[in-house]
Amino acid sequence: MIAALKRTPMKTDVSMVNPKSVVEFFAKTSSDFVTERSMNLFTALKIGPSFRTDNTATWPSCPAYVDAKQKVVSMKVIENCVECAVKLAIDFNNVINLSRMMISGSLCFR
Repeated sequence: MIAALKRTPMKTDVSMVNPKSVVEFFAKTSSDFVTERSMNLFTALKIGPSFRTDNTATWPSCPAYVDAKQKVVSMKVIENCVECAVKLAIDFNNVINLSRMMISGSLCFR
Protein backbone atom coordinates (compact mmCIF):
# COMPACT_ATOMS: atom_id res chain seq x y z
CA MET A 1 0.00 0.00 0.00
CA ILE A 2 2.92 2.36 0.68
CA ALA A 3 4.09 1.94 -2.91
CA ALA A 4 0.58 2.82 -4.10
CA LEU A 5 1.01 6.33 -2.65
CA LYS A 6 3.14 7.11 -5.70
CA ARG A 7 0.47 5.98 -8.17
CA THR A 8 -1.34 8.66 -10.20
CA PRO A 9 -5.02 9.23 -9.39
CA MET A 10 -7.60 7.00 -11.05
CA LYS A 11 -9.27 8.29 -14.17
CA THR A 12 -12.62 6.69 -13.33
CA ASP A 13 -14.93 7.92 -10.62
CA VAL A 14 -15.25 5.19 -8.02
CA SER A 15 -17.70 7.08 -5.81
CA MET A 16 -20.52 5.40 -7.72
CA VAL A 17 -20.27 1.81 -8.85
CA ASN A 18 -21.87 0.71 -12.09
CA PRO A 19 -24.16 -2.24 -11.24
CA LYS A 20 -22.68 -4.14 -14.19
CA SER A 21 -19.19 -3.97 -12.69
CA VAL A 22 -20.01 -4.82 -9.06
CA VAL A 23 -18.18 -8.15 -9.24
CA GLU A 24 -15.04 -6.40 -10.50
CA PHE A 25 -15.41 -3.73 -7.80
CA PHE A 26 -15.62 -6.26 -4.95
CA ALA A 27 -12.50 -8.01 -6.23
CA LYS A 28 -10.45 -4.89 -5.44
CA THR A 29 -8.46 -4.42 -2.25
CA SER A 30 -8.01 -1.21 -0.27
CA SER A 31 -4.62 -0.61 -1.87
CA ASP A 32 -6.33 -0.47 -5.29
CA PHE A 33 -7.90 2.81 -4.18
CA VAL A 34 -4.70 4.39 -2.83
CA THR A 35 -3.03 6.98 -5.06
CA GLU A 36 -0.81 10.03 -4.62
CA ARG A 37 -3.96 11.93 -3.58
CA SER A 38 -4.10 9.71 -0.50
CA MET A 39 -1.12 11.68 0.78
CA ASN A 40 -3.56 14.54 1.41
CA LEU A 41 -4.85 12.60 4.42
CA PHE A 42 -1.37 12.60 5.96
CA THR A 43 -1.06 16.33 5.32
CA ALA A 44 -4.50 17.12 6.73
CA LEU A 45 -3.83 15.13 9.90
CA LYS A 46 -0.31 16.55 10.20
CA ILE A 47 1.23 13.09 10.05
CA GLY A 48 4.90 13.15 9.08
CA PRO A 49 6.33 10.81 6.45
CA SER A 50 9.06 9.36 8.66
CA PHE A 51 7.50 6.01 9.56
CA ARG A 52 6.42 5.20 5.98
CA THR A 53 10.05 4.54 5.02
CA ASP A 54 10.64 2.14 7.93
CA ASN A 55 10.05 -1.59 7.89
CA THR A 56 6.38 -2.24 8.75
CA ALA A 57 7.43 -4.69 11.46
CA THR A 58 8.96 -1.79 13.43
CA TRP A 59 5.94 0.52 13.14
CA PRO A 60 4.37 -0.40 16.52
CA SER A 61 7.49 0.91 18.27
CA CYS A 62 7.84 4.03 16.11
CA PRO A 63 6.55 7.20 17.88
CA ALA A 64 5.43 8.79 14.57
CA TYR A 65 3.39 5.70 13.71
CA VAL A 66 1.85 5.45 17.19
CA ASP A 67 0.85 9.13 17.00
CA ALA A 68 -0.58 8.73 13.48
CA LYS A 69 -2.49 5.59 14.45
CA GLN A 70 -4.00 7.37 17.46
CA LYS A 71 -5.19 10.24 15.25
CA VAL A 72 -6.80 7.90 12.72
CA VAL A 73 -8.40 5.62 15.32
CA SER A 74 -9.91 8.59 17.15
CA MET A 75 -11.56 9.97 14.01
CA LYS A 76 -15.33 9.82 13.93
CA VAL A 77 -16.69 8.95 10.52
CA ILE A 78 -19.99 10.62 9.76
CA GLU A 79 -22.39 10.51 6.90
CA ASN A 80 -22.43 14.27 6.46
CA CYS A 81 -25.00 14.37 3.67
CA VAL A 82 -27.43 12.16 5.56
CA GLU A 83 -26.96 14.07 8.80
CA CYS A 84 -27.52 17.39 7.01
CA ALA A 85 -30.66 16.09 5.32
CA VAL A 86 -32.09 14.82 8.62
CA LYS A 87 -31.25 18.11 10.36
CA LEU A 88 -32.87 20.08 7.53
CA ALA A 89 -36.03 17.95 7.74
CA ILE A 90 -36.22 18.34 11.53
CA ASP A 91 -35.67 22.11 11.35
CA PHE A 92 -38.26 22.45 8.59
CA ASN A 93 -40.76 20.41 10.60
CA ASN A 94 -40.13 22.55 13.70
CA VAL A 95 -40.71 25.75 11.72
CA ILE A 96 -43.95 24.40 10.26
CA ASN A 97 -45.19 23.33 13.71
CA LEU A 98 -44.26 26.69 15.22
CA SER A 99 -46.06 28.53 12.41
CA ARG A 100 -49.17 26.40 12.89
CA MET A 101 -49.14 27.04 16.63
CA MET A 102 -48.78 30.78 16.09
CA ILE A 103 -51.62 30.84 13.56
CA SER A 104 -53.95 28.81 15.77
CA GLY A 105 -53.15 30.99 18.76
CA SER A 106 -52.10 28.09 20.92
CA LEU A 107 -48.67 29.56 21.37
CA CYS A 108 -48.60 32.11 24.14
CA PHE A 109 -45.66 34.29 25.00
CA ARG A 110 -45.45 35.39 28.62
